[in-house]
Amino acid sequence: MLDLQARPYDIVIRDIPQAHSSDQIEPAIYSHAITIGDYLFVNKVVEIYRQGELVSSCLFSSDIGVGAIEHSAVIIGQVCYIAVAQFVFALELPQLTVQWRTAVDSSVCFGLYVLPHTDGFITHGEQDITRLSFSGTTLWSASGNDIFSNGITIETDRITAVDFQGERYHIDSTTGEITLIRLKKHLLSRLLR
Repeated sequence: MLDLQARPYDIVIRDIPQAHSSDQIEPAIYSHAITIGDYLFVNKVVEIYRQGELVSSCLFSSDIGVGAIEHSAVIIGQVCYIAVAQFVFALELPQLTVQWRTAVDSSVCFGLYVLPHTDGFITHGEQDITRLSFSGTTLWSASGNDIFSNGITIETDRITAVDFQGERYHIDSTTGEITLIRLKKHLLSRLLR
């Protein structure tokens, strides 16, 4: 579960039990329901509360994705930016109306990170690290030799990402230029020494 605030609202993003088809979801109990894909594996709901009363809710159901974790969403002003499947959605508060959605990865987006002193954020996808403006425009996208499954770190002027093989990359946060900074030494090369 992820708790966020945008005064005067409290925002709760939580996982809900798995559904295997859209027939098993009751969209009538949510203000909005958005479905991505056919086999619904990941479900999360965004709920907006004001003084403890539910104002609006949006159910996201997708065939791939990540549950409600620390970097699933960010609030900037009166907009909730949320990663769902391979997309980032901008939801206007408090009604959670979709302002835009942008595909940021061909597989899945693990999280969103606000860049210090800029007008956008970084998305950590399985295949790509992407910089988006707050209006949903892709400013650049960078990929490595393998999937980015080992996390990223955001610094003032660069992003550090580690791929599945343990290779480390620096990505310039302004240009998206990617540099491999450490090659993983393969077992065979160590045995031949």
